[in-house]
Amino acid sequence: MEATLFHFPSSLSLKSSTTTHFRNLHRRPPRIVAAISRTKKEQTVETVKDHLQDCHLLAGIKYQGLTVKQFQDLRNSLPGTTTLLVAKNTLVFKAIEGTEWEALKPCMKGMNAWMFVHSEEIPAALKPYRSFQKEKKLEENDFSGAVFEGRFYPPEEFQALETMPTREEIYARLLGAVQGPASAVVATLQAPARDLVLVLKAYVKKLEESGDCHLLAGIKYQGLTVKQFQDLRNSLPGTTTLLVAKNTLVFKAIEGTEWEALKPCMKGMNAWMFVHSEEIPAALKPYRSFQKEKKLEENDFSGAVFEGRFYPPEEFQALETMPTRAEIYARLLGAVQGPASAVVATLQAPARDLVLVLKAYVKKLEESGGAQ
Repeated sequence: MEATLFHFPSSLSLKSSTTTHFRNLHRRPPRIVAAISRTKKEQTVETVKDHLQDCHLLAGIKYQGLTVKQFQDLRNSLPGTTTLLVAKNTLVFKAIEGTEWEALKPCMKGMNAWMFVHSEEIPAALKPYRSFQKEKKLEENDFSGAVFEGRFYPPEEFQALETMPTREEIYARLLGAVQGPASAVVATLQAPARDLVLVLKAYVKKLEESGDCHLLAGIKYQGLTVKQFQDLRNSLPGTTTLLVAKNTLVFKAIEGTEWEALKPCMKGMNAWMFVHSEEIPAALKPYRSFQKEKKLEENDFSGAVFEGRFYPPEEFQALETMPTRAEIYARLLGAVQGPASAVVATLQAPARDLVLVLKAYVKKLEESGGAQ
């Protein structure tokens, strides 16, 4: 009895059919390899995205020609706030596409190592590589470019990044500017974006720590002449500071603080009014008088934040008609010396009134030795 093991069409020879069959079997494993490769690529993209969290600067380094030992030495020389990663340009671009880091596109050629800087001290982060490059005489292995604050810096513009002042220098400049004449403040505000962000952050921090800023308001200043702006600044009381800065930079400075409620103002051209007094009506009145005198109806307040709450222009009357400290103290004394109903009425006053009442009451108790 014959057993038919294989049946081949008459048009195919045994040799060709068998070869084709086993060739097809041989081709299956690469599908698995391709799947593994695809997974690794996806992991690389996710790794890049992870490193972009809290990243202040992303730079490319031409690493072609570096030995494994040189690369390890370089990695070991970098501070803990800097990460060095080797990944294909295509995968890195896939991770940064659609983000502010997409500006790094001009670097997407040749072989790059990628430096992620997780510190605001940019010069200190770049210096170790410059020292390494000089020590190993690696002139060809320069930076291919970097992105900082959404802007691309080609190699020939790296000096601007490498000579940025430190945080301490910025803070010193801030304190000198705020305590000095208006010209010093203007000079500070004309500094590079990174400097200005740190200045604003430091200013906000200083105000919060001292409890000094009570209200922050935006003023639509488009169309004001330089002279009008100077006249306005001169008309304000000493407890009010007027700054001009881009909305994006101001928001970056107030983000994560109670002042973040000012977000609805972040459109158009604004001047920013910092009020360092609890007498809100007295702080707002000079601008209202200036606005009326110069007939600047279009240059109204764009909004304000007081006690963490946003006030749009149509609600400014509530801010401009708040009672003065003297009126609140008088109300306090009348309430404390009167019947319980008067105290209840006082405690039902707006939050700002109540805060002042309670502060004054505690102070009065402490002075009289009655605070328990």
